[in-house]
Amino acid sequence: MKQQNSVFADEDTDLKSHIMEVFENFDNEGTMIGEDKRNTIKWVKSDGRLLNFKSFKKPNSFNRLVYQYFRKSKARRSFEYAQLLLGNNFHTPAPIAYMETYGILGLSKSFYVSEHLEDSWTLREILNRSTAEEKAKVLGAYTVLMYQLHERGIEFIDNTAGNFLLRPENNAYRFYLVDLNRMNFHCVMGQSRRLRNLSRLSNDPQIIETVGIHYARLAGWAEEYCYKKMKVYAKRRNFGRDSKRILKSIAKGKAIR
Repeated sequence: MKQQNSVFADEDTDLKSHIMEVFENFDNEGTMIGEDKRNTIKWVKSDGRLLNFKSFKKPNSFNRLVYQYFRKSKARRSFEYAQLLLGNNFHTPAPIAYMETYGILGLSKSFYVSEHLEDSWTLREILNRSTAEEKAKVLGAYTVLMYQLHERGIEFIDNTAGNFLLRPENNAYRFYLVDLNRMNFHCVMGQSRRLRNLSRLSNDPQIIETVGIHYARLAGWAEEYCYKKMKVYAKRRNFGRDSKRILKSIAKGKAIR
């Protein structure tokens, strides 16, 4: 027997009935966005508004039970963390709803719905096409944002260049955080945790150095120590990722080239 749980930011919203229809017929609704290997993301037009629907990949058998009894689903966390960010004066596409479907074996489906931002680009796209001067300016704005998050004790774990949307507003780029389901919250964030979090942005040594120096100036820390420490964290993470990839290849019996 299936059980559904749906929560809306505004219970009286005129969008509610259409959103529920999309939930029920998601495979045949909307326009696909990107090529996410784990999740399916689409935009849908509803009552003159563009909505972003994210369908999270069905969890494995163990996690289905975990999400039912012990941990909030990714959809619910995305919704609640978006509200928390907005409440702290940070920007993210407006959260609209989330829905969870449970069966005998636990969570089977979960969706998160938010505002779909038009005329926006990822931080990765901006950095790839920018001049050196514009890149330095954008990285400076990014670093200020991360410093402000850290000062509030907010650790945006999936801090990668694809998880920030930038939209031109008032002759500057406004940063919107997306893919919010993995965040940690602290009373105080120490130096090592901050620099480790920053190092997730890029493997490019020049970007790491630029961000490290700018962050050090904001925090009043030694510049060289900060960016060198970030490079160490980036190398460790890449080594761990490569090791996992090799082990998976061995487990699947694939030849390692």
